[in-house]
Amino acid sequence: RVGGIGAVATLPEMQGRGLAGAAMRRAAEFMRETLNLDFGLLFCAPETAPIYRHLGWRELAGPVLIDQPQGKVTFHEVTMFLPCREQAWPDGTIDICGLPW
Repeated sequence: RVGGIGAVATLPEMQGRGLAGAAMRRAAEFMRETLNLDFGLLFCAPETAPIYRHLGWRELAGPVLIDQPQGKVTFHEVTMFLPCREQAWPDGTIDICGLPW
């Protein structure tokens, strides 16, 4: 069971106050405790990946497939997961079975 995170952003004038980190920590807690998920999953730009790494997210190396109007394509942005339980991310191709969020 996987929960997706999308559209995380902080207004430029509010950056540097820890707001995104606080929101992401609360989202992780919600995924673990309320939704009882195994993992969180998110897509991000390479320049924001260090922020998520600092919060415990890990980068996935395997291929990720997404749906687009022309059909399934390989997603080339950074894909990261957060373990919510004591288990390893499964090997293999990830098919989102829809549009990226």
